Amino acid sequence: MQNKSTNYKYDFFYDLSLPELAELADQLDLAPFRAKQLLQWQQKGASDFSEMTNLSLDLRTKLSRIFKQCGLAVIKELRSQDSDSIKYLYELHDRQRIETVVMRYRFGLSCCISSEAGCLMGCRFCASGAAGYGRKLTSGEMFAQVAQSARLVDQRIRNVTVMGTGEPLNNLDALIVFLKRLHDPEFGLGMSYRNMTVSTCGLIDKMLILAAEVLPITLSISLHAPNQELREQLMPIAKLYHFNDLLAAAAEWTSRTGRRVTFEYALFRNINDSREQAKELASKLKNCNCHVNLIPANPVPGLDFEASSKEAVSSFQGELSRHGINVTLRRSLGLDVDAACGQLRRRTPDDKAEGEKE
Repeated sequence: MQNKSTNYKYDFFYDLSLPELAELADQLDLAPFRAKQLLQWQQKGASDFSEMTNLSLDLRTKLSRIFKQCGLAVIKELRSQDSDSIKYLYELHDRQRIETVVMRYRFGLSCCISSEAGCLMGCRFCASGAAGYGRKLTSGEMFAQVAQSARLVDQRIRNVTVMGTGEPLNNLDALIVFLKRLHDPEFGLGMSYRNMTVSTCGLIDKMLILAAEVLPITLSISLHAPNQELREQLMPIAKLYHFNDLLAAAAEWTSRTGRRVTFEYALFRNINDSREQAKELASKLKNCNCHVNLIPANPVPGLDFEASSKEAVSSFQGELSRHGINVTLRRSLGLDVDAACGQLRRRTPDDKAEGEKE
């Protein structure tokens, strides 16, 4: 629940670390163990101070007057017809809105979170920047998406992908804090780094900074083209980062972290899905320790891109495989609730999506 007054000491409860919670407990003349209790409520994904039943009513009231917002406010929940995807529309303390998706796979639940409200990259085929740009999220707002979504579905989240709205490496400092917190068994959720994936449009300088942290996460690079010319047409940010330099940075990532990269490649009809383009891509990647994840393009209202035919997808995949490239085809989840790859977007309070309750 978001409070109406404006005289708050803090904006968001999840932004406080354990030392900061300890400092707060001291200021409120609380016993030291209260700080750990507050941290545990972050780990449990509390959305409102009223849920913190091991705290006195008086303390919960005080906290609601200190923080503008406890947890992310759930504005809307959409479930796919096959129940394999749940999309949450969350509102932040300043009324920015983001989307988070929980997906069910045979290995367990995966949570796709946003790193920014909106996106500045301007990819021609993606919905994320369609409603403009709001701001970068804090590490606490990223952590809350995982913790609160797990509480809402009442199940443990096994994998986290930072593939929602925004360019994660454009918010690098907060991203690194979030990843380390997610991994920490005492202060976070104890998730293995190998169960975390970060997607990027290929901001080479930021990739190398992240590589220096030597976190054994999976780096997923949005490629979507077999050459520089076409990639610039699809992804304007590519004008700043040359195709060959990106491949060199991917090799450097593997050298520093010991982890191969994944190249994401969305297939669009008569744009980047021909057998000749598959051969060209294979020739570029033949010496790269990588995995290619093909994505059947998902429809985005207002954008003039069509999905490749099943025959074209199969042909493209087969061509890469014949040239020795490790390639898989992504299973699309959440299409009917606009929760699939490329469909997440920044929302504003003025949006009136179907089923939304204000």
